Amino acid sequence: MTESKGLTGKKMNRKQSVIFFLVAIIFASMAAYVSRLWIASEAENAQRSQIKTASVVVAVQNMKKGHVLKKTDLAVQQWPLKNLPKGFYSRIIHVEEKLTQQEIIKGQAIVKSAITDNNSAFGLSSSITDGKRAITIPVDEVVGVAGFVQPNDRVDVIATVDIGPYKEFPTTQMMLQNVKVLAVGEKIIEDKNKNNKKKKKSPKPIRVKVVTLEVEPKDTQNLALISSQCRLHLALCHENMILQKKVVNEAVKKGINIQSIFPKPIKKKMGSRKTIKKIKKVLPPKNNLQIVEVIKGSTRSQVNF
Repeated sequence: MTESKGLTGKKMNRKQSVIFFLVAIIFASMAAYVSRLWIASEAENAQRSQIKTASVVVAVQNMKKGHVLKKTDLAVQQWPLKNLPKGFYSRIIHVEEKLTQQEIIKGQAIVKSAITDNNSAFGLSSSITDGKRAITIPVDEVVGVAGFVQPNDRVDVIATVDIGPYKEFPTTQMMLQNVKVLAVGEKIIEDKNKNNKKKKKSPKPIRVKVVTLEVEPKDTQNLALISSQCRLHLALCHENMILQKKVVNEAVKKGINIQSIFPKPIKKKMGSRKTIKKIKKVLPPKNNLQIVEVIKGSTRSQVNF
């Protein structure tokens, strides 16, 4: 009995030793694996710390050609210096309100060759709605709100004519309503002041506010005419007013002129004056008879011949 108990005790000790050995191997393997991961991560961090990067503005969504860049369309990422694209931007504020000259995909860096200014020639042509036209007109900045009008605003165009038959009776007319402003700028023209001609002075260049509007093709001839012969003013519309633009004065189909756009001036009739006729005195016609006085003694008489 004692021998059998001793044999079973030795067997149990061997099993326990094997189990402890296996557990030790497992824990050792796990420790080695964790140590390896830690060493790899430290090496990667050390390698990353050695790579110099720079901020690059990228697109966060796909954008078509002619798209106006907004803050929500852009993000800033860190790119390695050796992989920086040519003409990149590092700040979003530098590319806001710019127009894309090509299609841009998500994650693509925004570079100078891919965008342009909103007021540039390309920007205007790409921002015109299909079927519309862009026309530039001078406006009265002193009287109207030309100094406060910005691209993408909507305005009414008002014309005042005071030449020709309208010189004595100036007329103001609403020409277009709720049209989109594409661009705002200045134009240099010669001062046509008559005093300069009298004093034999050379015409001085003056700056005139010009506004580019998006209109229907049929409205361009109206604006071209009135911009050369009338004073134009702008009335700023509410920002939420997005209605279909309409022409108040539809041009005459056979051709247009100032009289076809503006009503003819009505001259005021002056009060009737009482006419005083001069009455000439009508004298009796003179006779051609000759009168001879005849004296006979103390009596006198006249004889007609």
